[in-house]
Amino acid sequence: MFNRIVLFVLILLFFFTAPANSKIDFTLTPRILSMTGHTEYSLDVTFNTVDSATQTPVQESIASLLEFPLDNVIVGFGFNLKPPTSDKWILNGNFGLSVKDPDDKMFDSDWHTKLPFFGKTLYSFTESDVTLKMIQADLNYRHMIMQKPKTSFYVMVGFKYQKIEQDIINFAGWQRFLDDAEHSYGSQYLISYDDMAILYKLNYYIPYFGLAGDFNLSSKFLVSFSAAYSYSYFTDSDDHVLRNKLSTADGNGSSFILNGSNRIILSRNENGKAFFIETFVDYLTIDINGVQKQYWYDDEGYTDPITDEFIILAEKGTIITGIPHKIKSNQLSIGFSLGFTF
Repeated sequence: MFNRIVLFVLILLFFFTAPANSKIDFTLTPRILSMTGHTEYSLDVTFNTVDSATQTPVQESIASLLEFPLDNVIVGFGFNLKPPTSDKWILNGNFGLSVKDPDDKMFDSDWHTKLPFFGKTLYSFTESDVTLKMIQADLNYRHMIMQKPKTSFYVMVGFKYQKIEQDIINFAGWQRFLDDAEHSYGSQYLISYDDMAILYKLNYYIPYFGLAGDFNLSSKFLVSFSAAYSYSYFTDSDDHVLRNKLSTADGNGSSFILNGSNRIILSRNENGKAFFIETFVDYLTIDINGVQKQYWYDDEGYTDPITDEFIILAEKGTIITGIPHKIKSNQLSIGFSLGFTF
């Protein structure tokens, strides 16, 4: 990952050639945005074995889906640098922090398949309260490729970083126990817990390239858009506190970024310095695959409700590697900012 960041910085330095006149306009834009969206964290492991009771060859799979809500409010600032008399190049950036926890619940669903005895069966479902801490930053360089009296087009290269930390607490739902002798799951029984259950941390590294355009509809009204593709990278850490299990993973995949904005100039002096308001919409979709490692830092098990015996499911020190791990995320942000050009 470090090499990719270095490469991105070198690309910026290669393109970023200021004119002989070193004076540069600087625009600062305090901003606030409302984000909606979710992250889907899924595992699906299939393996072949032999049933101990019947000696029948079986194919088993365990699938899990965690759906994390991302609705929140982000405050921060943006900026851009450009030559004062042209738009030949523009350097943009923004930074933001979340200030609100999601209103929606986190959903955790688990399925088990054991062929030829039974097909995909949902045996556990819970919903939980969730906290959210998010940091996001973006830096991009735009170089003009076409200009008409009221229209400008740019090629764009950039890097987006997003860090998400979510604590899962106060879950409630149900589970079903497997009857090995009957090869079937029994009735649902309710479960709940009023304390910390999962600590989840996720990092997205998103270098991207694309196209952008500006449309000057009048001297006081500007509409902009951009579209970009990224071959993205992620790392995550999933501490199932109740299961004494830490899962870590990394991987890569595709992301798409869309942005649209409109700017209203409120005032402008003879030197081109402006004060404006701006509204914008950002959309980010991520689809990436990785490989997960699971480590039990203590025994995992449960107490049999009939015999009151503690049944160990995984002993302390158990390690499982090579687990297919998939993350999908969709994020829509609608924001407002004020702009000052210095």
